[in-house]
Order: sequence, then C-alpha cells, then structure tokens
Amino acid sequence: AKARATAQAKEAKTNPGPAVVPSETPPPAEEVWGGDLYEFKIQYSTNFGEEMYLIGSADELGAWDLSRKVHMAWNKDNYWTVKVQIPA
Repeated sequence: AKARATAQAKEAKTNPGPAVVPSETPPPAEEVWGGDLYEFKIQYSTNFGEEMYLIGSADELGAWDLSRKVHMAWNKDNYWTVKVQIPA
C-alpha cells in the first residue's frame, strides 16, 4: 500500500491536471445588482473592541432600525469603511 501511495504521489507531481483559466472578467457590480455602489469611509479612533456601524433612511442602510445597522470594517490609520449597493 505504501508503494502504491508513493507511485500516486509521483504521478500527481508530474501530471497536475488541467489548468483553471477564468472564462471572462466579471461585470462591474452596477451591472450585476443595479443601482450604484457607494463606499462610506470615516477616520475615527475607537477603543479596543469597539465597533463602527452605518445607519440611514435607505433600506440598505437599515431604514433607521438599529437592529439592521451595517457593520463597518476597521482599516489601518483608524479608517472605517463599508461598501453598500443602493438601487437607483
């Protein structure tokens, strides 16, 4: 069994199989979902463990419902960002 596994491993190294090639470039987000993609960005220092959220009147921003708030991601230099697709 060990010799068989070694032979299979050698074959896998010499015959890796077909290469995966993407068929085409994906369309921009605006064409897939409709509407516009907005990036919200704010520089704000928080204490360790605190989070930043976005809320607004649009349904995609939670419609002022705090339970539906949009989480923002922390980036270096204390920038918080989020991208949101909002229909036209």
